[in-house]
Amino acid sequence: MVIDTSVLVAALAGDRSQARQLLQVLTAGIPVRVPATVFYEWSRGPRTSQEEQVFARLFPDAVIRVLGPQEARIAASLYRTLPGARKRQNDLAIAAHALAEDTELWTLNREDFEDIPGLKLFRIESL
Repeated sequence: MVIDTSVLVAALAGDRSQARQLLQVLTAGIPVRVPATVFYEWSRGPRTSQEEQVFARLFPDAVIRVLGPQEARIAASLYRTLPGARKRQNDLAIAAHALAEDTELWTLNREDFEDIPGLKLFRIESL
């Protein structure tokens, strides 16, 4: 699965309202990928050193995915066809990772992604 910044923030920062759900996903053995765009959004913070350390332990560099040619083509196509694309460039790049890998996207901001054709959104209840 591809994970969105909203989940990371809710699981690893602040009140950690999604910490249990993230642990559930990770212990279920579901491969989790972090798009570089998500890593950027997460890293720009503000983050405490403890939050950064937890992130690094849970998500080593090997699970961070760059925006390669396939993802760039998908994101560009979405940009050209979806309304309000200028305001959601990062979301389209994140969605492109899930579409390129034919996997689900886990986000807490479902309304930001619901209009993207072919995108599968993860529901924690489906575990």
